[in-house]
Amino acid sequence: MDKQLILVAFLIFIFVVSTGAGLPEQSPEVESPESGQVCIKDSCFSVEIAATQSQRQYGLMDREHLDPDRGMLFVFENEGNHRFWMKNTLIPLDIIWVNSSQDIVHIERNAQPCTSGYCPSFDPGKNASYVLEINGGLSEKYSINVGDKANISYVFPSNVTSSNSRDNFLTKRRPVIYPTFWKFK
Repeated sequence: MDKQLILVAFLIFIFVVSTGAGLPEQSPEVESPESGQVCIKDSCFSVEIAATQSQRQYGLMDREHLDPDRGMLFVFENEGNHRFWMKNTLIPLDIIWVNSSQDIVHIERNAQPCTSGYCPSFDPGKNASYVLEINGGLSEKYSINVGDKANISYVFPSNVTSSNSRDNFLTKRRPVIYPTFWKFK
């Protein structure tokens, strides 16, 4: 009887560990499996793609470090005046707005972290289809300016639909698969 109880307990343990039961669910907002590259002049950045509303809302919040050659590219379904803020962002960022023609239309240089109750938003005053966030100070260091071209390439998530001109340079489509875990309460 004891051997059966031990066997059942062991099998339950294996099931819990293999399915991730009881572990917090991995959030797609924290780290997107979609990636791409943005090159401006001679500088290229490997970027995480924030293409869904929840990914865009979370952005680079709670990150304590961002490698100099890394960033996040926010992809919008419609070109528009997209405001950004630094709520719960822990590192200074350069925020670069790019229109559907891949022209840089506005740069907010060295936007500072904001952890207080009130955080101002940054209004580009121009329409954009993309927003690139990189470490603060890099746009000045690499002489990135309004009017420069951004060469954007990424894998377009299949769960985001697009019917505008941005599709002409998208590399390919593939399904987005987020790992899910069983949760017991």
